[in-house]
Amino acid sequence: MRAVALVLFMACNPGSTDTEPADTDASGVAPTTGTLRLHFAIDEDYRDAMDEPAAGTFYGSLWLADDVTGIGPNEGAESIADIEVTDVDLSSEPATAVLAELTDVPAGWVTVLGFLDSDDNHAGTYEPDQRDPVTLPAQNEIEVLGGETVEGEIFFGLLNP
Repeated sequence: MRAVALVLFMACNPGSTDTEPADTDASGVAPTTGTLRLHFAIDEDYRDAMDEPAAGTFYGSLWLADDVTGIGPNEGAESIADIEVTDVDLSSEPATAVLAELTDVPAGWVTVLGFLDSDDNHAGTYEPDQRDPVTLPAQNEIEVLGGETVEGEIFFGLLNP
């Protein structure tokens, strides 16, 4: 009976004779990059404590997680990519839909660090000012899988003092 079930399974699954592992491409090489789709969220208590609506442009960078500690990037570390997303609106909902997509992101753990310029006054400095929502490293690690598209959340867990 098991042999019949196996034959039926193989007949219904023509790809079952493929000897390539699922995590490699046709050449047998594992993909080294993936796609990262980002949505945004904020702690509702922080949103309610803001002086202005939790809406604006997100300015940030993508880092290899190994290059980031609890207080930020290691000295000398270089970001993978800069991220700028306009029209991030968390003023009435604690989370958004996907608002950004990054391609060719190295597979592995990455960290997104940045801030929401809620009063549109960065004046070219790209630094958060008082009460802008900011990300914290430990809350913004995302695993990118080679050859796949994954969704990640950029979470604003603090208002800049």
